Order: sequence, then C-alpha cells, then structure tokens
Amino acid sequence: MHTERVSTFELFFDLVFVFTITQLTSALHADSNAVGVARVLLMLAVIWWMYGGYAWLTNAVSAEIGKARLALLVGMIGFLAVSLAIPTAFTTGGVLFGLGYLLVVLVHATLFGQAGEGAIRGMRVVAPRNVVAALVLTLAGVLAPRTGAVVDGRARSCDSRRDQLEAVDVVEIQMHVAGQDDRRFASDVVAERR
Repeated sequence: MHTERVSTFELFFDLVFVFTITQLTSALHADSNAVGVARVLLMLAVIWWMYGGYAWLTNAVSAEIGKARLALLVGMIGFLAVSLAIPTAFTTGGVLFGLGYLLVVLVHATLFGQAGEGAIRGMRVVAPRNVVAALVLTLAGVLAPRTGAVVDGRARSCDSRRDQLEAVDVVEIQMHVAGQDDRRFASDVVAERR
C-alpha cells in the first residue's frame, strides 16, 4: 500500500491554522461571557468550514505544483489576515476578517476548479454559497462600527448632547428601580461620555 506523506508546505498551512485557534482562544479568554462565547463559536464555525475545505482541496490538488502552490500560499495569507483580525473582528477588524475570508474562499474555489469534473460539479453548488457568506461577513465588518451596536460589551459612546441626556435618563430609571436614587452618579455618566 502506497501512502503519500504530508508536505512541509501543508504542515506550514496547518501551522497558520494553529495560530488561528490560538487567536480564537485569546478572544475567548478576553471576553468569556455569553456574547463572547457566541462570537468565538461563530468565527470558529466559518473558519473550520473553510479549513475543512482546504483539507479536502489538498487531497484533490497537489500542493507541489507551482501554480497550485502559489495559490495555496495566497490562501494562507487570507487565513493569516483572518487570524490577525480575530481579536477585533466584531469592531474595527471586521473588514479585514471579511476580506481575508473572501480571499480564502476565492482561492479555494479556483483551485478546486482544477481538481477534475466531479470537484467542479460540487464547487458549482458550494462556491457561490461560500462567496455569499464571505461577502456577508465583509459587509458586516463594514457596517459594525457604524451602527449603534454594542462594541466590546459596552455601549457605544454618545455622539450628541441629546444622546447623553437620554443615557442619563436610562441610568436614572435603572437606579430608581434599584432603589439607588443618586443624581450625582447620573451626572458622572454624562461627564465620562464627553
């Protein structure tokens, strides 16, 4: 029985994936509440999906051939960009995460197009869905910092005096419900948001 050995190049690709996992672990350590866990699981799901796709890819297309090797290197750069964006993927790094993922998806689809007729038929179904998912991630990265979304578990800072006053009203209502009617605390919130 003849078995092919894993190439050094493929092992380097796996090393990039290990770095990705360490970034996810660091993100989970930094934000281990329910929202942080959900974010890490969401990132892990899309990353694992494409890593699995690349595992299938390297079984179908040899990484030892010049153009395929270069394309896999570009895919690794995409994975590295995704990895570097993980700590800030839901804030300022969302665009880098999305674009890196889009690069990974495009390289994957292109290389699988060279794997034979069966692979091409499969990629006609999978590739468009992967591209749409990558574009949605990129769009989310563009929109996240611009929306009123919660960033890093804290409410976005207020942009206007009216927003500041509304924030004070919310704090006062929360304090009244909790039985802590201290107006100095509410005014401190406004001062912090300036």
